[in-house]
Amino acid sequence: AWYVAGWDHEVTRKPMSRKIANRPLALYRTEDGKAVALADPCWHRLAPLSMGRTVGKGEIQCPYHGITYNSAGRCTSMPAQETINPSATVPSFPVDERYRFVWVWLGVPTKADPDLVPDMHQMSSPEWAGDGETIHAPCNYQLVLDNLMDLTHEEFVHSSSIGQEELSESDFTVTHDGDTVTVSRWMLNIDAPPFWLKNMRDKFPGFEGKVDRWQIITFRSPSTINIDVGVAKAGTGAP
Repeated sequence: AWYVAGWDHEVTRKPMSRKIANRPLALYRTEDGKAVALADPCWHRLAPLSMGRTVGKGEIQCPYHGITYNSAGRCTSMPAQETINPSATVPSFPVDERYRFVWVWLGVPTKADPDLVPDMHQMSSPEWAGDGETIHAPCNYQLVLDNLMDLTHEEFVHSSSIGQEELSESDFTVTHDGDTVTVSRWMLNIDAPPFWLKNMRDKFPGFEGKVDRWQIITFRSPSTINIDVGVAKAGTGAP
Protein backbone atom coordinates (compact mmCIF):
# COMPACT_ATOMS: atom_id res chain seq x y z
CA ALA A 1 0.00 0.00 0.00
CA TRP A 2 0.94 3.65 -0.28
CA TYR A 3 1.64 5.34 3.04
CA VAL A 4 2.01 9.04 3.77
CA ALA A 5 5.59 9.52 4.90
CA GLY A 6 5.32 13.26 5.41
CA TRP A 7 4.10 16.62 4.17
CA ASP A 8 5.83 17.72 0.99
CA HIS A 9 7.35 20.71 2.79
CA GLU A 10 8.85 18.47 5.46
CA VAL A 11 11.08 16.59 3.04
CA THR A 12 14.06 18.78 2.14
CA ARG A 13 17.70 18.45 1.18
CA LYS A 14 18.48 17.77 4.83
CA PRO A 15 17.79 14.06 5.52
CA MET A 16 15.02 13.22 7.96
CA SER A 17 13.90 9.98 9.59
CA ARG A 18 10.43 8.44 9.61
CA LYS A 19 9.29 4.99 10.65
CA ILE A 20 6.52 3.78 8.34
CA ALA A 21 4.83 0.41 8.98
CA ASN A 22 7.67 -0.31 11.42
CA ARG A 23 10.31 0.33 8.72
CA PRO A 24 12.88 3.06 9.50
CA LEU A 25 13.34 5.31 6.46
CA ALA A 26 15.68 8.13 5.49
CA LEU A 27 13.89 10.79 3.43
CA TYR A 28 15.54 13.58 1.48
CA ARG A 29 15.41 15.46 -1.82
CA THR A 30 17.86 15.43 -4.68
CA GLU A 31 19.20 18.68 -6.03
CA ASP A 32 16.45 18.77 -8.65
CA GLY A 33 13.75 18.37 -5.97
CA LYS A 34 12.92 14.68 -6.31
CA ALA A 35 11.89 13.03 -3.02
CA VAL A 36 13.83 9.88 -2.10
CA ALA A 37 13.07 7.18 0.47
CA LEU A 38 15.85 4.77 1.46
CA ALA A 39 16.05 2.25 4.26
CA ASP A 40 17.62 4.20 7.12
CA PRO A 41 20.27 1.73 8.38
CA CYS A 42 23.53 1.95 6.44
CA TRP A 43 24.68 -1.31 4.79
CA HIS A 44 28.02 -1.21 6.62
CA ARG A 45 27.37 -0.69 10.34
CA LEU A 46 23.67 0.19 10.38
CA ALA A 47 24.24 3.84 11.29
CA PRO A 48 21.15 5.93 10.42
CA LEU A 49 21.54 7.56 7.03
CA SER A 50 19.01 10.15 8.19
CA MET A 51 21.74 11.50 10.49
CA GLY A 52 24.05 11.99 7.51
CA ARG A 53 24.05 14.65 4.82
CA THR A 54 23.22 15.03 1.15
CA VAL A 55 26.14 15.35 -1.24
CA GLY A 56 26.37 15.95 -4.95
CA LYS A 57 23.20 16.17 -6.99
CA GLY A 58 21.27 13.35 -5.36
CA GLU A 59 23.33 11.27 -2.97
CA ILE A 60 23.32 10.74 0.76
CA GLN A 61 26.39 10.13 2.91
CA CYS A 62 26.47 7.94 6.00
CA PRO A 63 27.52 9.90 9.12
CA TYR A 64 29.69 7.04 10.45
CA HIS A 65 32.20 6.07 7.72
CA GLY A 66 31.19 8.38 4.89
CA ILE A 67 29.81 5.70 2.57
CA THR A 68 27.72 7.39 -0.11
CA TYR A 69 24.56 6.07 -1.78
CA ASN A 70 22.58 7.30 -4.75
CA SER A 71 18.78 7.61 -4.86
CA ALA A 72 18.51 3.98 -6.00
CA GLY A 73 20.27 2.88 -2.82
CA ARG A 74 23.49 1.78 -4.54
CA CYS A 75 26.85 2.70 -3.04
CA THR A 76 28.79 5.17 -5.18
CA SER A 77 31.73 5.91 -2.92
CA MET A 78 33.69 4.24 -0.11
CA PRO A 79 36.30 6.48 1.52
CA ALA A 80 39.84 5.11 1.82
CA GLN A 81 39.40 2.47 -0.89
CA GLU A 82 39.11 2.39 -4.63
CA THR A 83 37.02 -0.77 -5.01
CA ILE A 84 33.33 -0.57 -4.13
CA ASN A 85 31.86 -3.72 -2.65
CA PRO A 86 29.08 -4.72 -5.11
CA SER A 87 26.83 -5.82 -2.24
CA ALA A 88 26.89 -2.34 -0.71
CA THR A 89 23.28 -1.33 -1.23
CA VAL A 90 20.30 -0.26 0.83
CA PRO A 91 16.66 -0.73 -0.20
CA SER A 92 15.14 2.18 -2.13
CA PHE A 93 11.37 2.57 -2.05
CA PRO A 94 9.04 4.03 -4.70
CA VAL A 95 7.84 7.55 -3.92
CA ASP A 96 4.87 9.47 -5.28
CA GLU A 97 4.07 13.10 -4.51
CA ARG A 98 0.52 14.33 -4.70
CA TYR A 99 -2.10 16.09 -2.56
CA ARG A 100 0.78 17.85 -0.73
CA PHE A 101 1.97 14.53 0.70
CA VAL A 102 5.01 12.36 0.08
CA TRP A 103 3.76 8.78 -0.30
CA VAL A 104 6.00 5.72 -0.05
CA TRP A 105 5.41 2.14 -1.20
CA LEU A 106 7.06 -0.47 1.04
CA GLY A 107 5.95 -3.54 -0.89
CA VAL A 108 7.19 -5.10 -4.12
CA PRO A 109 8.44 -2.11 -6.18
CA THR A 110 6.94 -3.37 -9.45
CA LYS A 111 3.48 -3.24 -7.88
CA ALA A 112 3.79 0.42 -6.91
CA ASP A 113 0.97 1.72 -9.10
CA PRO A 114 0.49 5.51 -8.63
CA ASP A 115 -3.20 5.05 -9.44
CA LEU A 116 -3.51 3.25 -6.09
CA VAL A 117 -2.64 6.39 -4.12
CA PRO A 118 -5.78 7.21 -2.07
CA ASP A 119 -7.78 10.12 -3.48
CA MET A 120 -7.27 13.16 -1.26
CA HIS A 121 -7.65 15.83 -3.92
CA GLN A 122 -9.11 18.32 -1.45
CA MET A 123 -5.63 18.84 -0.01
CA SER A 124 -4.35 20.49 -3.19
CA SER A 125 -7.56 21.85 -4.71
CA PRO A 126 -7.98 25.64 -4.87
CA GLU A 127 -11.67 25.11 -4.05
CA TRP A 128 -10.73 24.00 -0.54
CA ALA A 129 -8.97 25.98 2.16
CA GLY A 130 -6.89 25.16 5.18
CA ASP A 131 -3.61 23.66 6.24
CA GLY A 132 -2.68 20.56 8.18
CA GLU A 133 -0.38 19.39 10.89
CA THR A 134 1.19 16.19 12.11
CA ILE A 135 -0.14 14.82 15.39
CA HIS A 136 1.74 12.05 17.16
CA ALA A 137 -0.61 9.58 18.85
CA PRO A 138 1.35 7.21 21.12
CA CYS A 139 -0.99 4.27 20.63
CA ASN A 140 -1.88 1.49 18.22
CA TYR A 141 -2.88 3.09 14.91
CA GLN A 142 -6.08 1.01 14.88
CA LEU A 143 -7.40 3.08 17.79
CA VAL A 144 -7.12 6.18 15.60
CA LEU A 145 -9.02 4.41 12.82
CA ASP A 146 -11.71 3.44 15.32
CA ASN A 147 -12.02 7.03 16.54
CA LEU A 148 -12.41 8.46 13.05
CA MET A 149 -14.74 5.79 11.66
CA ASP A 150 -17.30 6.15 14.47
CA LEU A 151 -18.03 9.83 15.02
CA THR A 152 -20.84 9.23 17.50
CA HIS A 153 -18.27 10.05 20.19
CA GLU A 154 -18.68 13.70 19.18
CA GLU A 155 -21.92 13.80 21.17
CA PHE A 156 -19.97 13.33 24.39
CA VAL A 157 -16.32 14.28 23.73
CA HIS A 158 -17.16 17.45 21.76
CA SER A 159 -20.49 18.33 23.35
CA SER A 160 -19.79 22.09 23.39
CA SER A 161 -18.87 22.37 19.71
CA ILE A 162 -20.00 19.66 17.25
CA GLY A 163 -21.80 17.20 19.51
CA GLN A 164 -25.57 16.68 19.61
CA GLU A 165 -28.08 13.92 20.38
CA GLU A 166 -28.91 13.36 16.71
CA LEU A 167 -25.50 11.72 16.25
CA SER A 168 -26.60 8.68 18.21
CA GLU A 169 -30.22 8.79 17.10
CA SER A 170 -29.71 9.01 13.34
CA ASP A 171 -29.42 6.05 10.97
CA PHE A 172 -26.28 5.35 8.98
CA THR A 173 -25.26 3.17 6.06
CA VAL A 174 -22.07 1.20 5.51
CA THR A 175 -20.84 0.25 2.05
CA HIS A 176 -17.84 -1.82 0.95
CA ASP A 177 -15.92 -1.50 -2.32
CA GLY A 178 -12.69 -3.44 -2.77
CA ASP A 179 -10.32 -2.21 -0.08
CA THR A 180 -12.55 0.67 1.07
CA VAL A 181 -15.34 1.02 3.62
CA THR A 182 -17.62 4.08 3.69
CA VAL A 183 -19.86 5.11 6.58
CA SER A 184 -22.54 7.71 5.72
CA ARG A 185 -24.77 9.45 8.25
CA TRP A 186 -27.34 12.13 7.42
CA MET A 187 -29.13 14.21 10.06
CA LEU A 188 -31.90 16.15 8.35
CA ASN A 189 -33.84 19.18 9.56
CA ILE A 190 -32.01 19.55 12.87
CA ASP A 191 -30.62 22.39 14.96
CA ALA A 192 -26.98 23.17 14.20
CA PRO A 193 -24.53 22.65 17.09
CA PRO A 194 -22.38 25.67 18.05
CA PHE A 195 -19.45 25.04 15.68
CA TRP A 196 -21.64 24.49 12.63
CA LEU A 197 -23.98 27.35 13.56
CA LYS A 198 -20.97 29.69 13.56
CA ASN A 199 -19.94 28.38 10.15
CA MET A 200 -23.44 28.94 8.79
CA ARG A 201 -23.54 32.48 10.14
CA ASP A 202 -20.10 33.21 8.69
CA LYS A 203 -21.50 32.42 5.27
CA PHE A 204 -25.11 33.54 5.86
CA PRO A 205 -25.04 36.41 8.42
CA GLY A 206 -27.85 36.19 10.92
CA PHE A 207 -28.75 32.63 9.93
CA GLU A 208 -31.54 31.03 11.95
CA GLY A 209 -33.37 27.79 11.37
CA LYS A 210 -32.74 24.12 10.76
CA VAL A 211 -29.88 22.49 8.89
CA ASP A 212 -29.13 19.25 7.10
CA ARG A 213 -25.93 17.75 8.48
CA TRP A 214 -23.80 14.94 7.08
CA GLN A 215 -20.79 12.76 7.86
CA ILE A 216 -19.27 10.67 5.07
CA ILE A 217 -16.21 8.73 6.21
CA THR A 218 -14.16 6.64 3.80
CA PHE A 219 -11.49 4.25 5.04
CA ARG A 220 -8.99 2.75 2.64
CA SER A 221 -7.02 -0.19 3.93
CA PRO A 222 -4.69 -0.23 5.69
CA SER A 223 -4.50 3.27 7.15
CA THR A 224 -6.01 6.15 5.16
CA ILE A 225 -9.24 7.91 6.12
CA ASN A 226 -10.97 10.77 4.30
CA ILE A 227 -13.81 12.54 6.12
CA ASP A 228 -16.40 14.77 4.44
CA VAL A 229 -18.56 16.60 7.00
CA GLY A 230 -20.74 19.67 6.75
CA VAL A 231 -24.08 21.39 7.07
CA ALA A 232 -26.44 23.19 4.71
CA LYS A 233 -29.73 25.03 5.04
CA ALA A 234 -32.39 22.40 5.61
CA GLY A 235 -34.21 21.31 2.51
CA THR A 236 -31.81 22.94 0.02
CA GLY A 237 -30.68 19.67 -1.55
CA ALA A 238 -27.55 18.79 0.38
CA PRO A 239 -28.09 15.00 0.07
